[in-house]
Amino acid sequence: MIRSVLGDIDPSLLGPTNYHEHLFQVSPLLPGDELDDEHASGVEAGLLHDSGFASMVDATPFGLGRDPEALARISSATGLRIVATTGRHREAHYGDDHPMQVWTAEQLTAL
Repeated sequence: MIRSVLGDIDPSLLGPTNYHEHLFQVSPLLPGDELDDEHASGVEAGLLHDSGFASMVDATPFGLGRDPEALARISSATGLRIVATTGRHREAHYGDDHPMQVWTAEQLTAL
């Protein structure tokens, strides 16, 4: 079973897959390179699908603009199957007051 943003699918349905892409990402390490426009990301996802990919893995971790609801809308609109990951990136991507830096293990676990 593969868990996509629109629900579980059989692995045989994954098809050609771009395994590391970002439809949303905002990081202080990448000023001016913000991916935070759902419409623009949807257009890019549509182009990816039209180029022959059936699926993609969105590798955006928690706290850097990850937007699972928007990914589901994009997947539904484009037909591109999207698998959303989570976790954290290296600390340099997070400011000193970011939850990844200041929340307790219990708070992060609850999230």
